[in-house]
Amino acid sequence: MSNISNVSTASAVPIKKISFMEEINNLQFKRQIYNVFEDLNMINESKWIHPSVPIIGFIYKNTGQAYFVFKEQNFLGSNETERFTLNKKEIADMAIEESSKYNELSEYDTYLTLLKAFLCYRFDDLKMGMQRISEILIQKNKQYGNAVLNPLRCFSKNLSVSEVIKSRLDEKLNRLINLNTDTEDTYTDIIGYLVFLCISLKENA
Repeated sequence: MSNISNVSTASAVPIKKISFMEEINNLQFKRQIYNVFEDLNMINESKWIHPSVPIIGFIYKNTGQAYFVFKEQNFLGSNETERFTLNKKEIADMAIEESSKYNELSEYDTYLTLLKAFLCYRFDDLKMGMQRISEILIQKNKQYGNAVLNPLRCFSKNLSVSEVIKSRLDEKLNRLINLNTDTEDTYTDIIGYLVFLCISLKENA
């Protein structure tokens, strides 16, 4: 009997105990996500022809280039008969017109609008997308110890949290533009960083 007991004890898997402070931090992070998504629901996207339009406008506003960062070319319209392919001039005209709309928005509202556009582009159902992104962010935040909003500061000593997040977003957009990595993971990463950026701006407003 003693041998069986020893084997069972030796093979037992240690269980990580979650501290009270970890639980508090997790609840706080969930609240931060909820607050951002609550603000996001106030944005009316019915005026968008397609969610890629405000994304193209945002990139043009900040780079001066009319990048088309999506694989699909036939992206306008609700069904196959209504869709058509845009040429470079039409994309440029659209980018210029759409970019001007960001002049009226605050920095927070700008990124909130961009977040909603990426969510609408990535997910057919917005609420489902918000739920899915929340689950991913909460899980990753537990794994990495809130590394995005509370970085180690080994290299980025002189940058604000918001600027660090923006740098990561630039990297993801570069992949879309230069490497043509139009994948679900890339869009999910961009959405996640935009949520973090909105949290950071909201917390430090």
